[in-house]
Amino acid sequence: LSPVCLGSLRRAASINAEYMGNQRLLRISNKFRSKVEKESERKHNNSLFDKKVVIIGAGCCGLGAAWRINELGHKNWVLLERSGYPGGLGTTIKDKHGFSWDLGGHVLFSHFEYFTKLLNIVFEDDEWIEHQREAWIWMRDQFIPYPLQHNLWRLPKEDLWKCLDGLLQAERFQSKKKPDNFHDWLLLEFGPGLMEVFLDPYNKKVWAYPPEDLNAEWVGMRSGGVDLRGVLANVVFQRDSFGWDPTVAFRFPREGGSGAIWKRIAAKLPQDNIRYNCEVKN
Repeated sequence: LSPVCLGSLRRAASINAEYMGNQRLLRISNKFRSKVEKESERKHNNSLFDKKVVIIGAGCCGLGAAWRINELGHKNWVLLERSGYPGGLGTTIKDKHGFSWDLGGHVLFSHFEYFTKLLNIVFEDDEWIEHQREAWIWMRDQFIPYPLQHNLWRLPKEDLWKCLDGLLQAERFQSKKKPDNFHDWLLLEFGPGLMEVFLDPYNKKVWAYPPEDLNAEWVGMRSGGVDLRGVLANVVFQRDSFGWDPTVAFRFPREGGSGAIWKRIAAKLPQDNIRYNCEVKN
């Protein structure tokens, strides 16, 4: 072989030896790193098992539980959240155009003084906007003010009579039976006419769940019920009514949507006690 060929072979052998050495070092490094990662994961899991209280989900309820247990002075707890942010079904997302969309609640009110005080802790006074509620329903090829039962005069006469007849039935039989579920509560409170024309399809859409499978224990805190005299007066005088206790007026975060509430609460909790991107499996 010529000196040039011999030199090329020697360089190739040298490169190959260097490559094989690097591969061996790489395997040793990966093996060591794997042990370190496993040890870290083991310590991480053991630290979870050491916790006296484990809260699953950083949604509204999970954050509320974490806030209260931390407020009472307990330290041995952890909050686990599958996603990378707090809020759960109460999250607000921002689209590419900068608009905020509340995935969950969009009218903020409460009958509980404790919750109201908590909001005052996490937000300053100038971070709220006061709203007078005004909502509209698109149905029967027109916009009708919400709540529908206060504005029945805008409906076609056939629908109007169905709703009025149902309200009269509900008034006659009210309080004679305890509702077994949310569907029964709606039927007893508003009658079959309003259920058929609006409330049944509306509530299926709002809750994304059959009303028959929801209990009725929470409804009294959200619904103002029916003022039959007021309903009949609005029909006779053909006047609109937007009032709907208890949400006729409410306050709302100035920025960030309703999801800003849960972000603020989470931010004021001890961050070492919150684990994001942590999925719980059975």
